[in-house]
Amino acid sequence: MIRGIDVSDKNGKLNWDIINNEGIKFAIIRAGYGSNYEKQDDKQNIYNMDECERLNIPYGVYIYSYCLNTSDAESEAEHALRLIKGRKPVLGVFIDMEDSDGYKAKNGLVPEENGAYLTEFCNIFVRKLSQAGYRAGVYANKYYFDNILKTDELEGVKWLAIWGRKECPVDWAEIWQYTSDGTIENSGSARFDMNYYINEDNFNSLTMSGNKYSIGDIVYYDKIYTSSNSEEDGLRPLYKYGKIIKIYENARHPYLLENNIGFIDDGCITGIRGNDNILRTGVRIRIKKSAIDLNTKSKYAGYVYENTYVVIQLKGDRVVFGLENGNITGATDRKNIEVL
Repeated sequence: MIRGIDVSDKNGKLNWDIINNEGIKFAIIRAGYGSNYEKQDDKQNIYNMDECERLNIPYGVYIYSYCLNTSDAESEAEHALRLIKGRKPVLGVFIDMEDSDGYKAKNGLVPEENGAYLTEFCNIFVRKLSQAGYRAGVYANKYYFDNILKTDELEGVKWLAIWGRKECPVDWAEIWQYTSDGTIENSGSARFDMNYYINEDNFNSLTMSGNKYSIGDIVYYDKIYTSSNSEEDGLRPLYKYGKIIKIYENARHPYLLENNIGFIDDGCITGIRGNDNILRTGVRIRIKKSAIDLNTKSKYAGYVYENTYVVIQLKGDRVVFGLENGNITGATDRKNIEVL
């Protein structure tokens, strides 16, 4: 089994280099909680996703649910979709349907009396995420799976919490949260929820895909194909960039572009266009005129502010940028970056 952690802003600002060096192979990151309001975004979710992407740590995300009806469930799915747009949560997007703070019970939805409704809410979330092209599933403790949720009716994959066992007691869980008392010295958090990814072959198939890009990415490309397995030379595109809306695994040109205008592959793609100002490696950027070089502590030469660059590396608020051929130009604070 493969060992990982799940985290939220309750863990504080983490040192992911140390976490990575301690042999943590994956992470599940809280994206937020409840309906689709920015004030309910997890305060560390962007940083945690950036760091996992920088260090190539496979990750998934979850929303802690407060839904009381189907409209709430739809909104929680939209909450997740907003926060992962342009991201690659390859391990899945999960809804945590527990009631650990008693909110549902206090608002007339006693879990023990409303398992069918809670199951329906989970399935609404999973379907909406699946329709958008993401793997999706449900997190709960074993009591919930056994006594509240209609486990046989749940769609998607299952992430099970049960602590104090030497082995996972069920064969239907994909991820097993086995303790809440894990420690990683000097990581920035006193303790962690620890998890095992149970099926190693499945983990490898998810994390070692040959496709570098994912659904929702807006990419620049220099040629395009009329079919996913075309053997002809690529055509010169009419448009310079487009959004990937579907991926055909094991195809020569697996990425289908929005409005069905054609298919492309990794070799066609020359860069990533910023999705709603998401800053990540490969994104094209400009440097604001107020920017200071973190290496020299001085302003850049004038031409630097006039050119476009790509992000080469992200480490916290430090952004290393340069030319598309990989040559580094400088490093500055993320506040000085304008995503194109």
